[in-house]
Amino acid sequence: MGIKTKKLPELNDEFAKDVSDATSLDELKTKIRESLEHERDHRHKDLQREKVIGELVKLHDFPVPETLVEHQMDVRLERVVRSLAQQGVDSPGSQCGLGEPAPAPGKNAPRMT
Repeated sequence: MGIKTKKLPELNDEFAKDVSDATSLDELKTKIRESLEHERDHRHKDLQREKVIGELVKLHDFPVPETLVEHQMDVRLERVVRSLAQQGVDSPGSQCGLGEPAPAPGKNAPRMT
């Protein structure tokens, strides 16, 4: 037995063609950079929206329908699960059914309180 080393492919135009629809390594790098910048901008806008909503809620005291609260909880849970999946981590609810869609209301669905 010896020490195993992983042989990585050479980063060149052939590699770029094999792993994407790019025709060159420079084009692949540009596409990756644009994708990352787009994702960063999207996350920044989401954070700004959440801050604005938070400030509006602080300024205006009003009752919030339970269905809206449940919807927001679902959206946030889905966002966390998607983020974990992008990092290669199994979702924490995959073993206990949290990653599955909830049954329709009135169909013996458990209620969260």
